[in-house]
Amino acid sequence: MNKPILSIIIPCYNLEETLLNRCIVSILEQGLNDGAYEIIVVDDGSTIRPHHTKNHFAYKNMIHWHFNEHIGLGGSRNYGLTQARGEYILFLDADDYLYENTLLPIFNKIKNIQCDILRFNYKFCTSVERECPTQPSSPTFTKAVDGNTYMKLHHLPGMATVYLFRKVLSSNIGLKFPEKGFIEDEAFTTILHHNAQSIVETDINVYAYYKRADSITLTPSVERQSELIHYLFLSIEKIHSYRNEQQLCQCQTDGLERKLNSLAVDIIRRITTHEHWKTEWAHYAPLLQSLHLFPLRRCNYTAKYVLFSYLANNSLGRLLIRFLLKHHIH
Repeated sequence: MNKPILSIIIPCYNLEETLLNRCIVSILEQGLNDGAYEIIVVDDGSTIRPHHTKNHFAYKNMIHWHFNEHIGLGGSRNYGLTQARGEYILFLDADDYLYENTLLPIFNKIKNIQCDILRFNYKFCTSVERECPTQPSSPTFTKAVDGNTYMKLHHLPGMATVYLFRKVLSSNIGLKFPEKGFIEDEAFTTILHHNAQSIVETDINVYAYYKRADSITLTPSVERQSELIHYLFLSIEKIHSYRNEQQLCQCQTDGLERKLNSLAVDIIRRITTHEHWKTEWAHYAPLLQSLHLFPLRRCNYTAKYVLFSYLANNSLGRLLIRFLLKHHIH
């Protein structure tokens, strides 16, 4: 049996089958030849298994179903990677979907240029019905650059679902997602990109990110806020340790520096809006200082970064940030 070029990994946990069905249909309607790709659905110990959806797509031999014990999103993605036979990987969350007729041009491009990572655009959606956003009249693909250069020049979103990547890029360095907790994408995406020799970006809107009311990151409880800050800091520690282990010169790690500084901004932003922000700040400020991530470095990444770092580096400025964010003034 010939190996597929692309493996699409879909972790699933206690999800309405209508959403999982939407996700799978959005792949099947992309126009790819059946032998060119495979779909790997990893059910993460759902209370009610999606057997109806499995039976509905039983005629599709390229869909492989795996029913596991509950190990979390990161663990399910890791398991999917062990099962994937494709040269390239795409992660797709089960409640999200792909926009119509967007994967084929990217698929054809990656076959021609053989880059390590191909990044694409995403949009948020709130409707259960599939949407069709405006696409560029003439889609463009950037010139390939190495990972450190890309990260130095761009803000790198941590989401692991907005790019295709060559499987060996992760397997060669034993890169895996953390199996427990939240914000599992950040360290994986950062380290993966830093190891890439060629990254290409397109302006095609491919990924529909469904914002659910019960999403982990949208739940405003104090306990959940503290957990998110905790796991965000764990991501910072992992990236920081990776950078130190590489023993590279400054010109080879300045992309990592930008990402670490951006994550430091994110954790400070989350702390300033926390109900017990003084306690959180007293705990995390020394930890950030120990990693040389606070005070925030004066870098001209973006105008927002320059302003935020200026304010965050003093107590009065942090109070102003708290006021602005609490009143949704951006």
